[in-house]
Amino acid sequence: MPPTDIPIGLKVRPQLGFVITADFIQWWWFCEQLYCLICLTLKFSIGLFLLRIAVHKSQKIILWVVMIVSGLMSVYFFLLFLLQCRPIAYFWGQYTGMEGSCIDPLIISRTAYVYSGVSCWSDWTFCILPGFMVWNIQMNPRTKASVLCLFGLGAM
Repeated sequence: MPPTDIPIGLKVRPQLGFVITADFIQWWWFCEQLYCLICLTLKFSIGLFLLRIAVHKSQKIILWVVMIVSGLMSVYFFLLFLLQCRPIAYFWGQYTGMEGSCIDPLIISRTAYVYSGVSCWSDWTFCILPGFMVWNIQMNPRTKASVLCLFGLGAM
Protein backbone atom coordinates (compact mmCIF):
# COMPACT_ATOMS: atom_id res chain seq x y z
CA MET A 1 0.00 0.00 0.00
CA PRO A 2 1.41 3.47 -0.84
CA PRO A 3 2.09 5.93 1.96
CA THR A 4 -0.43 8.70 2.62
CA ASP A 5 0.08 12.24 3.84
CA ILE A 6 -1.03 13.49 7.23
CA PRO A 7 -1.16 17.23 7.95
CA ILE A 8 2.35 17.66 9.39
CA GLY A 9 3.97 16.18 6.29
CA LEU A 10 4.93 12.76 7.64
CA LYS A 11 4.33 9.75 5.41
CA VAL A 12 2.39 6.98 7.13
CA ARG A 13 1.50 3.54 5.85
CA PRO A 14 -2.20 2.96 6.51
CA GLN A 15 -1.64 -0.62 7.71
CA LEU A 16 0.40 0.72 10.69
CA GLY A 17 -2.58 2.57 12.12
CA PHE A 18 -2.80 5.92 13.88
CA VAL A 19 -1.82 4.63 17.33
CA ILE A 20 1.69 3.84 16.15
CA THR A 21 1.73 7.11 14.19
CA ALA A 22 0.90 9.04 17.36
CA ASP A 23 3.84 7.34 19.09
CA PHE A 24 6.17 8.37 16.25
CA ILE A 25 4.94 11.96 16.39
CA GLN A 26 5.34 12.01 20.19
CA TRP A 27 8.97 10.88 19.90
CA TRP A 28 9.61 13.43 17.16
CA TRP A 29 8.13 16.16 19.39
CA PHE A 30 10.29 15.06 22.33
CA CYS A 31 13.45 14.95 20.21
CA GLU A 32 12.75 18.45 18.86
CA GLN A 33 12.62 19.75 22.42
CA LEU A 34 15.83 17.92 23.27
CA TYR A 35 17.51 19.33 20.15
CA CYS A 36 16.72 22.91 21.23
CA LEU A 37 18.14 22.37 24.70
CA ILE A 38 21.28 20.62 23.42
CA CYS A 39 21.95 23.38 20.86
CA LEU A 40 21.50 26.04 23.54
CA THR A 41 23.95 24.28 25.87
CA LEU A 42 26.49 23.66 23.12
CA LYS A 43 26.45 27.24 21.85
CA PHE A 44 26.87 28.61 25.35
CA SER A 45 29.79 26.29 26.09
CA ILE A 46 31.54 27.24 22.84
CA GLY A 47 30.83 30.94 23.48
CA LEU A 48 32.20 30.77 27.03
CA PHE A 49 35.32 28.99 25.79
CA LEU A 50 35.89 31.65 23.14
CA LEU A 51 35.34 34.39 25.72
CA ARG A 52 38.24 32.96 27.71
CA ILE A 53 40.64 33.31 24.77
CA ALA A 54 39.25 36.57 23.34
CA VAL A 55 41.75 39.41 23.57
CA HIS A 56 39.99 42.49 22.20
CA LYS A 57 36.89 44.08 23.65
CA SER A 58 35.17 44.00 20.25
CA GLN A 59 35.60 40.21 20.11
CA LYS A 60 34.04 39.84 23.56
CA ILE A 61 31.11 42.07 22.58
CA ILE A 62 30.52 40.01 19.43
CA LEU A 63 30.58 36.79 21.45
CA TRP A 64 28.17 38.13 24.07
CA VAL A 65 25.76 39.39 21.40
CA VAL A 66 25.83 36.05 19.59
CA MET A 67 25.30 34.10 22.83
CA ILE A 68 22.43 36.33 23.98
CA VAL A 69 20.62 36.40 20.62
CA SER A 70 20.98 32.66 20.00
CA GLY A 71 20.06 31.91 23.62
CA LEU A 72 16.90 34.02 23.50
CA MET A 73 15.89 32.52 20.17
CA SER A 74 16.49 28.98 21.45
CA VAL A 75 14.41 29.56 24.57
CA TYR A 76 11.63 31.22 22.53
CA PHE A 77 11.53 28.36 20.00
CA PHE A 78 11.64 25.76 22.78
CA LEU A 79 8.69 27.35 24.61
CA LEU A 80 6.72 27.96 21.41
CA PHE A 81 7.15 24.38 20.28
CA LEU A 82 6.41 23.07 23.79
CA LEU A 83 3.24 25.10 24.25
CA GLN A 84 1.89 25.18 20.70
CA CYS A 85 -1.00 22.81 21.52
CA ARG A 86 -3.41 22.70 24.43
CA PRO A 87 -3.19 20.22 25.99
CA ILE A 88 0.41 19.43 25.05
CA ALA A 89 -0.49 15.80 24.27
CA TYR A 90 -2.86 17.05 21.58
CA PHE A 91 0.17 17.55 19.30
CA TRP A 92 0.48 13.78 18.83
CA GLY A 93 -3.04 12.82 19.89
CA GLN A 94 -4.92 14.92 17.35
CA TYR A 95 -4.80 12.08 14.83
CA THR A 96 -6.42 9.66 17.26
CA GLY A 97 -9.47 11.84 17.89
CA MET A 98 -8.23 13.70 20.97
CA GLU A 99 -9.85 17.05 21.74
CA GLY A 100 -7.71 20.19 21.85
CA SER A 101 -6.31 23.01 19.76
CA CYS A 102 -3.01 24.23 18.32
CA ILE A 103 -1.76 27.61 17.17
CA ASP A 104 -1.47 28.38 13.47
CA PRO A 105 1.20 26.11 11.86
CA LEU A 106 2.41 29.12 9.86
CA ILE A 107 3.69 30.67 13.10
CA ILE A 108 5.69 27.52 13.84
CA SER A 109 7.16 27.28 10.34
CA ARG A 110 8.17 30.95 10.24
CA THR A 111 9.70 30.71 13.70
CA ALA A 112 11.59 27.58 12.61
CA TYR A 113 13.07 29.52 9.67
CA VAL A 114 14.14 32.37 11.95
CA TYR A 115 15.59 29.90 14.46
CA SER A 116 17.53 28.18 11.67
CA GLY A 117 18.86 31.52 10.42
CA VAL A 118 19.98 32.61 13.88
CA SER A 119 21.54 29.22 14.48
CA CYS A 120 23.43 29.37 11.17
CA TRP A 121 24.60 32.92 11.91
CA SER A 122 25.87 31.96 15.36
CA ASP A 123 27.58 28.84 14.02
CA TRP A 124 29.41 30.82 11.36
CA THR A 125 30.37 33.51 13.87
CA PHE A 126 31.79 30.92 16.27
CA CYS A 127 33.61 29.35 13.32
CA ILE A 128 35.17 32.48 11.80
CA LEU A 129 35.89 34.61 14.90
CA PRO A 130 38.67 32.35 16.28
CA GLY A 131 40.61 32.90 13.07
CA PHE A 132 40.67 36.63 13.78
CA MET A 133 41.65 35.95 17.39
CA VAL A 134 44.68 33.91 16.34
CA TRP A 135 45.65 36.06 13.35
CA ASN A 136 47.31 38.90 15.33
CA ILE A 137 48.86 36.80 18.10
CA GLN A 138 52.66 36.74 18.30
CA MET A 139 53.18 33.12 17.44
CA ASN A 140 55.32 31.06 15.16
CA PRO A 141 53.58 30.98 11.73
CA ARG A 142 53.72 27.19 11.70
CA THR A 143 52.07 26.97 15.13
CA LYS A 144 49.52 29.59 14.10
CA ALA A 145 48.63 27.52 11.01
CA SER A 146 48.24 24.43 13.20
CA VAL A 147 45.91 26.26 15.59
CA LEU A 148 43.84 27.60 12.69
CA CYS A 149 43.59 24.08 11.24
CA LEU A 150 42.39 22.77 14.62
CA PHE A 151 39.74 25.50 14.76
CA GLY A 152 38.82 24.62 11.18
CA LEU A 153 38.29 20.99 12.18
CA GLY A 154 35.92 22.18 14.87
CA ALA A 155 33.88 23.93 12.18
CA MET A 156 33.20 20.65 10.47
